[in-house]
Amino acid sequence: IHNVTKDIKTTAKFTVKDGKISAKCDFKVKLKDYGIEDPTMIGKKIAEEVTVKISVADYQVLKK
Repeated sequence: IHNVTKDIKTTAKFTVKDGKISAKCDFKVKLKDYGIEDPTMIGKKIAEEVTVKISVADYQVLKK
């Protein structure tokens, strides 16, 4: 995020159906941890902590 890389540990839910895998997870990050300062000085107000949601749907499993 914002050219900052960090390792994050979280959990994910994986589903296997009809030979395809789907996965979902979400986690919270603090914007200051990624060099994003509070933008209220420019008239915008956003949360100090945001939720990142990741979803991968219907990834095809290849058979050998």
